[in-house]
Amino acid sequence: MSTAAFPTLPGLAWPVQRSLLWQTRTQQSVSGKRLNLADWSYPKRRFGLTYNFLRGSTGPSFTEWQTMEGFFNSRYGSWDSFLYTDPRDYSVVSSTIGTGDSTDRDFQLSRVLGSSIASFSEPVTAPLAVSAMVVAGTSYTSTQFVTQYWGSTAPGLITFSTFAPSTGQAIVATFTYAWPVSFDSDTMDFSEFVRAIWDLKGCSFTTLK
Repeated sequence: MSTAAFPTLPGLAWPVQRSLLWQTRTQQSVSGKRLNLADWSYPKRRFGLTYNFLRGSTGPSFTEWQTMEGFFNSRYGSWDSFLYTDPRDYSVVSSTIGTGDSTDRDFQLSRVLGSSIASFSEPVTAPLAVSAMVVAGTSYTSTQFVTQYWGSTAPGLITFSTFAPSTGQAIVATFTYAWPVSFDSDTMDFSEFVRAIWDLKGCSFTTLK
């Protein structure tokens, strides 16, 4: 599982597509009663990007097309993972990630999206940097906890190395994160519409669990 970062390039066009994917199994009895079974506890996300231009001159001035093609090939198409930082959804500030019980030292990073009317919490498995960790109002430095990153055995897990938070103590974190994804296809289609300037109409990738 690679931790290579998706390149930030000019030419990105609107709209940027973001789709939520769930998996539900439906069973129906002979009486017509329907039973729905949710296979997943949190969704996958599919991102769809369009680039109106990627410059690719033969000299050193612009290498955007070469960068995108090289990145896609270095992932072997859809085979390998990479990290995508969504500029609209990449940070959490002072969010409660758990409550102590005097025994457990492990807590999964998570983020809540929504409002008090309707909100949803899901785990974060590709943290980039944890800038603050607070337990019951006391701040702790990164030397007092261990963060597991994407590619580890328990990505997104925080482990306090010297103590277990006491019963009822809130664990509050501030951090940034990316989305672990892989390309949806083994094909990427570029079109050179003027000399040394390409467009890319279908670049999509989906989050991994």
